Amino acid sequence: MESSPWVLRITLGTHRPSPGQTYRGMVYLHPPGERPQVRSRTWDADGLPLWFLTPARTTLRDLRSPGEQVPPDRRHLRGWARAVRSIEVNVETSDLGTVLHGRYALPEGLWVHALFHGEVEGAPPLRAERLERVGDPPGPALELAHGTARFLMRVERQGQEGGP
Repeated sequence: MESSPWVLRITLGTHRPSPGQTYRGMVYLHPPGERPQVRSRTWDADGLPLWFLTPARTTLRDLRSPGEQVPPDRRHLRGWARAVRSIEVNVETSDLGTVLHGRYALPEGLWVHALFHGEVEGAPPLRAERLERVGDPPGPALELAHGTARFLMRVERQGQEGGP
């Protein structure tokens, strides 16, 4: 099987936030085809969350968001989702929180939806969101970094430099 020329670089997670701060972030995948209708104000319950495709998914419970729908197991994945391959994954789990750093090979045409959100008491909410099609000219990295939270998503051609 030929390797994909597209790579998703990702950093998701936060170490113990200070009181009055909450952070959430996830990347959701959608099948090739028409542009998906994603929810811009809530978590993307219709997309497949990246943690489900990560070999260490049992350790990623802190990254799950309310309302996410996943298949009962990997055998129920459609072909486009099985084509997503982890290249390099590092999961840091401790009593301070969970952080995922990784690179994934993606098939062309797949839709990637990143949704990062933070709330700090007394300040407006922090938000970074993007929906992009793998194979279109890649944009700059999408990032939300504040306090102990680090969320970054970048789709790039394999072999490009940069990333988390």
